[in-house]
This record gives sequence, structure tokens and C-alpha cells, in this order.
Amino acid sequence: MRNSIKINGKDKITTASTVIELLESEKIDSATKFVAVAINGSVLSRRSWPEAQIKSGDDVEIVSPAPGG
Repeated sequence: MRNSIKINGKDKITTASTVIELLESEKIDSATKFVAVAINGSVLSRRSWPEAQIKSGDDVEIVSPAPGG
């Protein structure tokens, strides 16, 4: 299933259905420290990422360290 979502303010189409799948599709290692995810303004605990569902219309914010500081 394809979902139309926003990731960090940009419209995207994804087949990811969970936060973990979304991170993988965005090439973000979910085991990396200092990664945070919010869906529709609610920050999710890392424990919930495998079950947290992504649905069409969701506004997802992913914050991770930038290489090169």
C-alpha cells in the first residue's frame, strides 16, 4: 500500500507501514543514537517504532545528527 505523507515538511509517497520501515526507506539507521521521530506532532518512544503505523496524510518529523557537525 502506498501512503502519501510529509517527511520533515516534504511530500513523499512511501510503501512503509511502520516507523522502522520508514526509517529504513529513508536510509536512517534506527539504532543510531539521537534519532527522534514524531507523527502529527507526537514524539514516539523508540520502543514503539516497530509497531507505530504510518498512514496517508501523516506529518512525520525525523530528527537525526547531520554528518560533519
